[in-house]
Amino acid sequence: MKKKVVIIGAEDEFSIQLATMFQKKTITLSTIDQYDKYIKGDLFIILRPWELGSAIMAKLIKKDNENAVVVMIDNEGYLEKETIKEYINNYRLDGFYNDVTDLKRIVDNLSIFLDEEYISKRNLKKSSEQIIKEILRKFEVFPSSMGYQYTNQAILIMVELCQDMPLHDIKVTKDVYPEVAKRLNKKFKLNKTKVFSVEAGIRHIISKIYCNPNNMETIQNLMNKEKNDKPSNSKFLTLITDSIINGWYIDILR
Repeated sequence: MKKKVVIIGAEDEFSIQLATMFQKKTITLSTIDQYDKYIKGDLFIILRPWELGSAIMAKLIKKDNENAVVVMIDNEGYLEKETIKEYINNYRLDGFYNDVTDLKRIVDNLSIFLDEEYISKRNLKKSSEQIIKEILRKFEVFPSSMGYQYTNQAILIMVELCQDMPLHDIKVTKDVYPEVAKRLNKKFKLNKTKVFSVEAGIRHIISKIYCNPNNMETIQNLMNKEKNDKPSNSKFLTLITDSIINGWYIDILR
């Protein structure tokens, strides 16, 4: 199926050159009135994002376009680093470019975003992230809980690893804990998350789940565990990952 590229910004020399280099079905929107008509697309390239209001950005991330790739290009070098971070954090961006000296390289990079394999992996990750949040919420575990980020990331990493290897081959201590520490250090610009902290944090979350009487029925029915038979970190993560990749997580959320 042919992919639709939508370039949002003034139809100037830069946007015309960008559209020409793509050699795909490309629509350039330059006025607010055009957004409603052509809002659906596979790849949105936003030029000069500071000119867009929050209402337009909300349309870009509405449900109809939840699987669309969204990138921003600051071709004028207008934005400061902190502002760029805000855009990346506030909107689900796949990329942000502020160095346009090599436009061909940017176009080649953006073309990867339209590759079916990339889109498949991206959507799997995105859907898995939401499922994990819902499962933890069902167990009354929230982002403010100590160990939440460790547990969330560990399950996500195991789901991703299952694309290339069987679940039973994943070694939690060797394959998962170090990657959790690495990702969180990068995400929060830290260098102090250690493997033992990840292990302890996840163990704390499991204890929190099993000590909550509201969770007992779900635990007994779906994990085949008695109230006081608390699983190891590896067993718990494997059970939750298995429920996600095989689809029976739906029973957890009922």
